[in-house]
Amino acid sequence: QEKRDVMSKIKLIVTDLDGTLLNDEKKVSAYTVEMIQKAKAAGIKICIASGRFDGMLSIYRDSILGCDYTISCNGAVVKNENSNQFLLVNALSHENTIKILTYFKEQQLTFMFYSPDTIYYEAGKAKMAKRVTDYEQLAQSLGFPKKLKVETVDLTKPFDSYHNIIKIVAYEHEEEKLSALRAYCDTLENCCMEATGYGIYGLFEKNVSKREGIEVIKKEMGIGNDAVAVFGDWENDLSMFDCADTRVAMVNGMEIVKERATIIAESNNDDGVAKVIASFID
Repeated sequence: QEKRDVMSKIKLIVTDLDGTLLNDEKKVSAYTVEMIQKAKAAGIKICIASGRFDGMLSIYRDSILGCDYTISCNGAVVKNENSNQFLLVNALSHENTIKILTYFKEQQLTFMFYSPDTIYYEAGKAKMAKRVTDYEQLAQSLGFPKKLKVETVDLTKPFDSYHNIIKIVAYEHEEEKLSALRAYCDTLENCCMEATGYGIYGLFEKNVSKREGIEVIKKEMGIGNDAVAVFGDWENDLSMFDCADTRVAMVNGMEIVKERATIIAESNNDDGVAKVIASFID
């Protein structure tokens, strides 16, 4: 009865992707799609929230047969999928963009960066090119073909031409380099750094977070924390827990996330998100 009472208040479900909605094969199960569609039929809005670039979310939006909102680039971009309108685009300053890219070049870090519609990476970086082609191949295999807009970067040229950059990502595991990057980020005004996956660190405008993305949606919907349920597994999902009374952590998630949760779901490989939704509505 308690869970039914909770669900009767829920107007918005927000779910992370990797390690949460997606299994380890980066797919959404048929059972998960079924439960999401049941929630939608009950009048609940669905939002997927990810550190990923907006253009990479279409496959997952289509895999769950549509969602109402998307939060991409860790909250830098919020989109109403029904009206196809951006509700928020929170970009780095042009000055910080140049400084960060120059630092990455000097420190020889592997990186990608994004405007709202384009992916940029260093020319000749096979690892980065593979990230793009792997995504396009997955989209093709799932029946939702997607061609991403990509431009390669010539590091011998100035970075002045790059405007409206919403996310710059370092792919790095060496702690010494990461510590130096954190220290450098701290010297910049209105800039923050957050891990969005293992070995993946994003630099954003200071106020960017999934929490801020949800707040934009809550304002448009006219709802409060009691009407929101969030699902996550990684530390960049913690900010979502600040704006929802129903906070679901995956059992495969980080301990710090599980400590903040009101519900612990089964793993992402065992339809954890779907089973929690089912426990509410069935």
